[in-house]
Amino acid sequence: MLLLRGCGINTRERTHLNRAIEISKQSTCRQKHGVVIARGAKVIAIAVNTDRNNPSHCTNPKREASYHAEINAVKQIKSTDFSGVVLYSARTNNSGEPMNAKPCSRCQAVIEFLNIKKVVHT
Repeated sequence: MLLLRGCGINTRERTHLNRAIEISKQSTCRQKHGVVIARGAKVIAIAVNTDRNNPSHCTNPKREASYHAEINAVKQIKSTDFSGVVLYSARTNNSGEPMNAKPCSRCQAVIEFLNIKKVVHT
């Protein structure tokens, strides 16, 4: 699994990562995450994190308050072939500035299970 932050990436990767940044701004969650999944130049899924439960009603809001953007994106893909797929993950603060969006351990486990070899994140 190759994890890259937003530096040292090629033009196509920068384009997909910038799209993930813009998509993250559409999230209505407190932590705004956006994901683009692409095979080469073709985008095959886009998603943001979405509210699942009111955080004040959860015993563990980090785990129970939202559906993660990574999971929302992979659910859109009908194929079971994830070869050559790259997942681009972005998080923005309330001002729209990029923040660290490294996938959490649960999302990372799903990414590895699906055999997605490359993740680029802000």
